[in-house]
This record gives sequence, structure tokens and C-alpha cells, in this order.
Amino acid sequence: MTTSAHEPRRTASDGLMLQVSAANVLQLHRLYLAQYTEMADALEESRLAFTLGQPGHDPISHDYTPDFQTRVNAIVAMYKTERDELREVSERLAEAAREYGHAEAEIADSFRRAYPHLAPPPVTR
Repeated sequence: MTTSAHEPRRTASDGLMLQVSAANVLQLHRLYLAQYTEMADALEESRLAFTLGQPGHDPISHDYTPDFQTRVNAIVAMYKTERDELREVSERLAEAAREYGHAEAEIADSFRRAYPHLAPPPVTR
């Protein structure tokens, strides 16, 4: 059975949705939601480290600090994009789970049982 969540959306999750079924949707949702939660938490915890401080008083640091900051910003942007893709796929899998007949509480409990150390983000619709 396919659901509207399976319809192509031109997003990174289109290929994954070809492999989703009623039998595996909760397991996949747990996995991707855990990856999203862990990445979102890591990005938030380390956000202060994303900005380089004042350069040293040596003659080289001052000239290169802006270039290093540009590289740091590019790496952070890449991880934020990946985080957003993980959020999109976990939301899409939750949508598929609902369409397969799983209740909202069942979807949330499935995640909490598998990853009790992670606090899942609020469910969005």
C-alpha cells in the first residue's frame, strides 16, 4: 500500500520512501528521528564554537581569521542542511505511519521506548 507520503516531493527522502512499508515505517521513523535529534542537539550544544574569536597578536592570524571563519560557516551550513533533511524525512515517515493507521501516541511511544535518552522534538503536522 502506498500513501500520499510516498508521492515524490523532489526532496532527499524520495528514494527512501520507495522502501517504506507498513511493516517498517515505525522502525525507520525511530532511526531518522534519532539521527535528527542527535544532530540538532550537537549543533545547538556547539553553536558558540562556530564563531572564531579575535585573532592572536602574531602577524599571520589577523589575515587568515576571516578565511577560517568562512570555512567554518560553510561546514556548519552543510550540517544544518543535513539536519533539515533528517527532520523532513522523519516528519514524512510520521505522516506515512499515520496514513498506515498508526496513532500519534503509538508513533511517539515507539521513539521513546527505543531512545529514552533523547527527547524527541514536538510532532509537527
